[in-house]
Amino acid sequence: MPIAKRAVAELLGTFWLVFGGCGAAVLAAKFPEVGIGLVGVSLAFGLTVVTMAYAVGYITGGHFNPAGNPHGPQSGAHHAGDMPNVVADAQGNANATFDLHGVSLGSGAADIVGKGLIVHRDPDDYRSQPAGNAGPRIACAVIRKA
Repeated sequence: MPIAKRAVAELLGTFWLVFGGCGAAVLAAKFPEVGIGLVGVSLAFGLTVVTMAYAVGYITGGHFNPAGNPHGPQSGAHHAGDMPNVVADAQGNANATFDLHGVSLGSGAADIVGKGLIVHRDPDDYRSQPAGNAGPRIACAVIRKA
């Protein structure tokens, strides 16, 4: 994605978050009789994030794929960002140990430090392109080097 497009998306996202989220907080503090309170401010911040995620979220790109491989299981050609399926318990807790092939930590084109880790709702079928028919995104994190 061109840097200009990413910069515009960042600018719009920041503006919308400050205007919508911080604006609601200022209204709640300055005019308590309006009645939006903490719940209203929380909803305002949440809605600003969601609206921008849908409006410009595609600019962040898809799977991490510096080699240009098709989506697939670790045993064959796959995106560098393809990971094995992980199953969570009823409380949403999951523990997993696995090796990822085709990625590095801290250097090179396959460096995953600073990249997003996206959790999908459903199991990956390792066939459908580009995301394995894994359903909607339900959680995310940023990969950091400890």
